[in-house]
Amino acid sequence: AVVSTQSTGPELPEEHSRHIKLPRNIEDAKELGRVISIYKDTHYFSVMGTYFASYIFLQTFAIPGSIFLSILSGFLFSFPTNLVLICSCSAIGATNCFLLFSMVGRKIVTRYFPERIEKWNQQVDKHRDSLLNY
Repeated sequence: AVVSTQSTGPELPEEHSRHIKLPRNIEDAKELGRVISIYKDTHYFSVMGTYFASYIFLQTFAIPGSIFLSILSGFLFSFPTNLVLICSCSAIGATNCFLLFSMVGRKIVTRYFPERIEKWNQQVDKHRDSLLNY
């Protein structure tokens, strides 16, 4: 999504384009926020669409970094917009992650880790009466 927006969005000077990346720490998020805030006024929906796609991508594949995008959105958007955006992205991404794992992941895990699954099943059976506490 970030690459798509870079190729279809406005031409960025070199000092701005080097900050357009998924943030790995708070400093990356601050720099990204500064650059995006410059373009947000003239390319609002492009920025929001890229944010939306990036957040959902991170959530879907359980890639760390969505917390930095949550912080970034607090900097970029108003509170009501931010609340709806983060809740929607989190819900859609988590649903996608669940569906992806249920379709593909279960087969992979049962094929490559059968002993571990058996061990976990035994643990669950042992605590069947108090699963809420377990």
